[in-house]
Amino acid sequence: MLKIKKTFDQVADVYDEWYKQPLGKYALEAELDALNFLLPRSGLGADVGSGTGIFAKRLITKNRSIICVDISAKMLSRALERRLQAIVGTAQLPPIKPQSLDFIYLVTTIEFLHKPAMALSSLRALLKPKCPIVVLSINKTSSWGKMYAEASEKGDAIFKHAHFYTPKEVIIFFEEANYEVTQIVGTLTNPPNVIPKQKSRLVSPEDMPIAGVFLVKGQKRQNYQVTR
Repeated sequence: MLKIKKTFDQVADVYDEWYKQPLGKYALEAELDALNFLLPRSGLGADVGSGTGIFAKRLITKNRSIICVDISAKMLSRALERRLQAIVGTAQLPPIKPQSLDFIYLVTTIEFLHKPAMALSSLRALLKPKCPIVVLSINKTSSWGKMYAEASEKGDAIFKHAHFYTPKEVIIFFEEANYEVTQIVGTLTNPPNVIPKQKSRLVSPEDMPIAGVFLVKGQKRQNYQVTR
């Protein structure tokens, strides 16, 4: 965990630069569209592993508030520059009042969690009854997943610490953390060396192999036992 904190502290000043490049802009818009499709239109939520708050800034509306939570204080300093609410914390020990949130989402965060199911289980306590959690993850077997895996093998400062998953694996994490999976969608169906002129479309589970990222939405089971 300390290695992850140190890594993101070191890249905080340049982290958003990728999103200014053509491929980064395209990916950002596609992922924001997918998140907007799955998240509630109103309420108080948390962006866990928020980094600089680049997603939270775009997802906040008049009726939807978001708290940024991240292990890296330097990354959160960028979120504060965006005038976002920010709290230093982890998915395993989130510093938020139990049953106070209407939704939680994680964007490319599960890849850096040591024990994903345990972290998701900890986050469950923060949600009000029947409120959702959404996990956006890089699709391990897609062309995008292979691109990031190659970056990891080459010692990329960030992705050398990442572990990539398939949709089936993330669904298992949800089940182990006592969530009921309610929806799965994918996006970024083009390979990363192609940037279409049109916006990326959302795809259903049967087309998931071509999706560069996938999103799993769930809600905590009403009668659950804590996973250890």
